[in-house]
Amino acid sequence: MPRWFMVFILLLLVFGIGAAMPPHPQNLLKIDKGEIVAPPYMRDPGYARSIGINKAPKEPILHGVMSLANFNLLVVLVQFSDQAGVTAGTMFDSLIFGQTFHRGPSLKQYYNRVSYGSLTVVTVNLPSSNGWFTLPHNKAYYTVNGGTNSYGMGTYPNNSQGLCEDMLNLIDPYINLSNYDNNADDTVDGIIIVHSGRGSELSSNIYDIWSHKWQITPQYRDGVYVKYYCVDPEYRYTPNDLTVGVFAHEFGHILGLPDLYDYGGYGGNSYGLGYWSLMAYGSWNGNLGGTDTLAGSSPAFPDAYCRVKLGFSTVVNIPCYTHDVWVWNAEDSSKVYRLWTYGNLSSQQYFLVENRDWRFTDTSLAAPGLLIYHVDEAMSDSGKDCQWWPEQPAAYHYMVALEQGDNAYHLEHLTNGMDLNDPYRAGFNNNFSNTTNPSSRDYNNSNTQVILNNINTYGQSMLVLYMDVDTTTAPAMPIIYGPDDGYAYNQVYFGCNWYYTDCASKYHVQLDDNFDLSSPFGQDSTIAYNYWGYSLSGRPDGDYYWRMRAGNAAGWSGWTPIRRYMLDRKVPWGTIASSPDTTTTSSFWVTWNVAQDSAPSSGISGYDLWCDSGSGWYNIFSDRDTLSYLFNGAHNGMRYFFKARARDRAFNLETDGWTPECTTYTNIAAPPCSYMPGDINSDGLRIGGDVTYGVRYFKGTGPQPPDSCYMDSTSSYLYVAGDVNGNCEFRGSDITRLVSFFKGTTTISYCHFFPPPALRKNSNPPIARE
Repeated sequence: MPRWFMVFILLLLVFGIGAAMPPHPQNLLKIDKGEIVAPPYMRDPGYARSIGINKAPKEPILHGVMSLANFNLLVVLVQFSDQAGVTAGTMFDSLIFGQTFHRGPSLKQYYNRVSYGSLTVVTVNLPSSNGWFTLPHNKAYYTVNGGTNSYGMGTYPNNSQGLCEDMLNLIDPYINLSNYDNNADDTVDGIIIVHSGRGSELSSNIYDIWSHKWQITPQYRDGVYVKYYCVDPEYRYTPNDLTVGVFAHEFGHILGLPDLYDYGGYGGNSYGLGYWSLMAYGSWNGNLGGTDTLAGSSPAFPDAYCRVKLGFSTVVNIPCYTHDVWVWNAEDSSKVYRLWTYGNLSSQQYFLVENRDWRFTDTSLAAPGLLIYHVDEAMSDSGKDCQWWPEQPAAYHYMVALEQGDNAYHLEHLTNGMDLNDPYRAGFNNNFSNTTNPSSRDYNNSNTQVILNNINTYGQSMLVLYMDVDTTTAPAMPIIYGPDDGYAYNQVYFGCNWYYTDCASKYHVQLDDNFDLSSPFGQDSTIAYNYWGYSLSGRPDGDYYWRMRAGNAAGWSGWTPIRRYMLDRKVPWGTIASSPDTTTTSSFWVTWNVAQDSAPSSGISGYDLWCDSGSGWYNIFSDRDTLSYLFNGAHNGMRYFFKARARDRAFNLETDGWTPECTTYTNIAAPPCSYMPGDINSDGLRIGGDVTYGVRYFKGTGPQPPDSCYMDSTSSYLYVAGDVNGNCEFRGSDITRLVSFFKGTTTISYCHFFPPPALRKNSNPPIARE
């Protein structure tokens, strides 16, 4: 094998660690103090990104899928040659796929709730059905042999990629992997590999694997490709003590979610979103008593950003001046609110707002209340190691940051992962604007115009908040929908409309017959909707002028450029069509003169052309800006009548008594008949593509073959190239005959009325004549 190809394969195997479980919070503090060694992706986040560590997919696997009632997930149990699995497979049946679990929710329960019922995790192969598969190597082979402190993320094959490939070889005779492509992209969406023993995110043992999601060079198995997997531990401290936290976090990566905790790059270690999010340290939430207070038995809900990314939550954009918005708790309501300057939906930077309550697995939160997230999607490749506070450079910040209500930046300073003063609520920091601390300014300290005020609670059993979103500047100039500048119409009612302008509460329109609009005869400055009308009854035909602007309590926008509108009720006249008296071909020209239009005239916009060949008038085209037309398809012995009518730009149509203005008689000689029998698509070849062409034509999904030879007996044309059974018709039976010809079981015949010319050089074997 060429050396360059070997290098290419190794690069594929090394690249692509999707994401990893955050260290247990106690281990995070030890890493910060230098007491234990961080995993590779945290020791050097910049290098990790360069080789694909934490490279989340552009789109989650649920993108474009409204609901996956049943998401097939494969969970495989593997044990090292020197460490057997001691937990019964039935325990994993319950932990992952159970309707209940004795230490918090199962993975199925958790994701069914956080997806608001749109995602149910199921399987075709329960872990207990196959039990533990024994790997060909010991634990050290997949961990320390790949590099000191590599935690299973070292050099291939001494890492989890090698483990995954070994696992695939072991399960191949027993499991059909095609059952696990849920979004029909010919790729298994992800496999959870449970390895015997503990995970180093909790044990900090260099011989253990740090739970993470990664990928291998795609392997083709059972008609699908296998790339993505995650590795999770058998137990936390002792056998049978597992909880769902690690599994929920890693399955979030399989679905396409990024890590939202700090990798410890720029500025040192911090908590990221801390205990507020599943994709940060919230995966460790849950108190099982005693010293087991961060057990992962009650993981936090995915934050608002993650739920929106997966399509679990619906975004409600708040542009401005939206009063009394009731924000129901996120554990029961899928709505998430988005705020940015004038409701700009194209900005990569914005705020997301949700209400979190002590419900479901969020019972471990420090306090309920309104959470405001500052999102900057431009930081997607570096937002996991760049904590920010006002004194920091603007270029370095999280992709998703929590605006903590106490302005203490405890998450960024590694003070704590959550406290009761982080949420906004009644009685504590119930306002958020460009003048508060923290403020609604962007990272460059620019005013976003976002203001949340009067944040309050409502009700006893259900925490509900309402807020106002204001702006401090006048709205932008409106964008007019119509009518266009110079538009002409033949009705006396003038109407105009425009797109709703963000942050506008009223509109002002002026209408006058003078261009300067110094004394408008029609105007309204209290318009609440996006349209306005005025009657020009009693006023003469001619030009009128109008403009508009948008306003709110802060002032008015600038006026739109003045537009001209023309009232024109006069009908054009004088159009006469002309055509040859007789033609010997199937095509001939029809022409007409320029119409007349009385002043003030909006101008002729085009012409209609009509034809009658004996069955009544039919329209050939309407409002076409031309004075001629090439008429095609005339049949021998037919007489064609024509007339033309003018239209002006005000939609006035020339009156007409349906009297023919010209007539043409056709005396057509039969055209030459040159063809190859069986060449249905007329490309000069008789091959299999002609069968396909004919089948598509008869099914109505392909074009109609062109007429070729005129039959006097039927006064019609026959497509003779398609008539291969010699019955002087082109039907489905000809396709069958052509297929048999290609199979060598029959010959081709032709219509006796039209003997074909000499066969072309590249034709198939000779044809027969019946």
